[in-house]
Amino acid sequence: MPKQIKKPEIKYIFIFVLFILVGFVHFSEYVPLAEANNTEDTRNIRAEVVDILEEGHRFIPGTNIEAFHQTLEVEILEGAMRGEILVIDSDFHKFDRGDRLFLDVYEDFEGEYHYVVSEPDRLFPLLLIFALFVAAILSFGFWKGVRSILSLGISFAIIIFILLPRLLDGASPVPTIIVFASLILALAMYITHGFNRVTHSAFFGTAVTLLFVGLLSYLSVSMIKLSGFSSHEALYLNLQTGGLLDISGLLLGAIIIGILGILDDVSITQSATVRELYRADPGFGKKEVFRRALSVGKEHIVSLVNTLALAYAGASLPLLLLFSQSQEGFLTLINMEIFATEITRTLVGSIGLIMAVPVTTLFAAIMLKPKNDTPTKEHVGE
Repeated sequence: MPKQIKKPEIKYIFIFVLFILVGFVHFSEYVPLAEANNTEDTRNIRAEVVDILEEGHRFIPGTNIEAFHQTLEVEILEGAMRGEILVIDSDFHKFDRGDRLFLDVYEDFEGEYHYVVSEPDRLFPLLLIFALFVAAILSFGFWKGVRSILSLGISFAIIIFILLPRLLDGASPVPTIIVFASLILALAMYITHGFNRVTHSAFFGTAVTLLFVGLLSYLSVSMIKLSGFSSHEALYLNLQTGGLLDISGLLLGAIIIGILGILDDVSITQSATVRELYRADPGFGKKEVFRRALSVGKEHIVSLVNTLALAYAGASLPLLLLFSQSQEGFLTLINMEIFATEITRTLVGSIGLIMAVPVTTLFAAIMLKPKNDTPTKEHVGE
């Protein structure tokens, strides 16, 4: 049965979540995002809907498709124009009075400014969902949940503040991403699961698998001749950086990063399975433990491969709808780079997961084997 949460831990969970909510509200109200560039060149500002002057459906010019349209009266909330009222059109999102949104500001050749709705202000609702996530993970395992959230924050910090700048500076994507992926995994595993032999074996198994996935990704992208330009983001990035980035290399890196979390799951699960088998009977030999743990891993990996494929399918649902509506033949469609990229991503990731099971189980069976002179269940794998 799951361990009951102590009352003090419930109190700490509530205080922690409340602290995040209050801190974020304070930050979002009094330190607007555009204040970071508080100059006359600010191109993104926050506003609030004061009134809805008109709304309804109208045809998109040149088509027979109707789209929802609103004419909004908004108040600028920050910058030099704070407090001013503007009338703008919105064709993409439905707003209500009191909703907040972001406006893009454009200056034409005559020096006149134009304002276009960029995005709704989603920061607070996103934080609410994040707070629910924090509460859920802390209620399930308080201190391990804290360590898990800490490792998650460090992982994203490494990606955003270290990895991405290096890639933008022209570093070779594949070796750079493999190195940083290994660093992220090491920090995530040791912070979350502690410094012990279970974590050691899981990390070694994952590191070996990452090298294999990196090589397989390189060979796959090369053989299938994927350029990496299957998305609009890649095209924009290439234009903004003057064509200096290795876009196909970034695709390789994206495949590697995409399976990091699931590799962590597989590796830790296999190592923990081996530890529990040794604890159940410290007299088990390495071959017997490897065989039994591998049997558990086979069941786990079958469900995970399905999970990985469905995750990619869910993320690419509009692409699949386009696939179903196309008049092209099946072979022609899967030959298109936009489809071939997702197929390659799914298959390479699945192969990596399959490989992680025996590799990690082997490391665990060797490293967690109790010494002959101390075959007690309590000390196995510590």
